[in-house]
Amino acid sequence: MNGKNMQVRVFTRASKIDLILNDFRVATKEVSDSTPLTVTFDVPYAPGQLTAFAYDAKGNEVGVRSIATANNPVAIRLTADQREITAGNGSLAYVQVEIIDDQGRAVPDANLPLQISITGNGSLAAAGNACPDCPASFQQHAINSYKGHALVILRANEHPGNIRIEVKSKGLKTAKIELKTK
Repeated sequence: MNGKNMQVRVFTRASKIDLILNDFRVATKEVSDSTPLTVTFDVPYAPGQLTAFAYDAKGNEVGVRSIATANNPVAIRLTADQREITAGNGSLAYVQVEIIDDQGRAVPDANLPLQISITGNGSLAAAGNACPDCPASFQQHAINSYKGHALVILRANEHPGNIRIEVKSKGLKTAKIELKTK
């Protein structure tokens, strides 16, 4: 992929965009009236950091956004939408699973097998990965990540206490999280 041109679109309300790849200016473009809110660049692919600087009509910087190439996956990160749910009414908690690199960045090409373990006062309501070409049961404790992500939905049982979830994948640091049920 190195050197192959890739199309980069910057969505903005600004007047002008400077696109910087690894500290080198790729191009500067004005936002066109024919394509409001969008600027398109053809950029030769190179690993590293791509940064867009946005400027208003007077040349003042009004925004900056960067993305960086991810390194190899090293760990799993779990993030729950809430840390406490109600016991006894079938309350749900959504736990995002991310495959991350040594810098904590999601690895967008990580399609890896995951093993889910749930203990305590809850159970697996569903698990999946949003892959449109990978039909599978949502009730399995073994799933694959898709583009570095998966989702586990936990259901509280009738007893207050804790629900513990652990997600493993060969060669990656295991992730654990604990939720309270009250």
